[in-house]
Amino acid sequence: MESVGRGTEKRKFKCADFCFNHHIPETFVITQTCTCRCGGGFWYTAWTTLCMLWHISWFIYSYIRQPTDFFIYLTNWGYSLLLLSNIIDCFATCYFHLFGKEKLIQNNERKMPWYLYLSWGFFETSNPVALCISIGYHAAKVGFGVMEYSSTLSSIEFHIGNSVYVILNMIICAKEVRFHHVVYSMVFGIIYGIFSLIYQRVFENDLIYPPLDWEKSTTFYLFAAIIIIGIPYVYIVFIFALFWVRLHCRQLYDMRFQWWPLCVERLHCCRLSNKVADDFNVDNTCTVRRINHNRTNVTSVMTVEDI
Repeated sequence: MESVGRGTEKRKFKCADFCFNHHIPETFVITQTCTCRCGGGFWYTAWTTLCMLWHISWFIYSYIRQPTDFFIYLTNWGYSLLLLSNIIDCFATCYFHLFGKEKLIQNNERKMPWYLYLSWGFFETSNPVALCISIGYHAAKVGFGVMEYSSTLSSIEFHIGNSVYVILNMIICAKEVRFHHVVYSMVFGIIYGIFSLIYQRVFENDLIYPPLDWEKSTTFYLFAAIIIIGIPYVYIVFIFALFWVRLHCRQLYDMRFQWWPLCVERLHCCRLSNKVADDFNVDNTCTVRRINHNRTNVTSVMTVEDI
């Protein structure tokens, strides 16, 4: 019975990793370098708003230049997904700082609002897709020579600017990344593959991309390799690696300047236990003081002052 119980608990833990649950909602609406108390919410709101206006402008400009076949290309699918993610993130961030945080305080709960779940889901889905599109486009153009080079401004934005934004946003934001969420980007790729198959074979149209020629038997194996190996590889090398570096840089910074005020959002970044984070109210200020400089592991005492 004990082994069965452990196995069931382990299976539940694995299933929960694919979901979007977090005990500190503020993590998704602030910058990694600042907290809510030192303007992290304001700076992240300004950042995501400017990026949203930038992406909307380029989307409208590109759609006006090519309105007919705009939505048959994977590049435009990926940029539309990135734009939608940016819009949801912007409105979710603004709403949380204006109304959502006060509701959490009044209800005395740490439950994550539904709009932050939505923002997190699109964030995890759009980032690997954007990087894969950039890598795939330049690999097909330079490495294999099967695609024509386009030097238009919209092409540069859609194939380079999208990945630049993803990398910068990963460095600036404090959002958590989980490897299990890579499945949502894989599902997105499968959906586009089905669309291109139907577009070419069922409606008897010309192929969209030379590598995705469904008349060839090798296309299926190439597509499966990209979905099963390529997307997870990009997720680990770029997305998860940036997240790991970002957390450890913040942890080293906090260890170096331990006398600075800390708030609960940073407890998570400092790798403290979830129990400690749950015991503190997010509107408390935690001050860490060094009390022993001679020991190898620095001992810290936290005092909590209610606001």
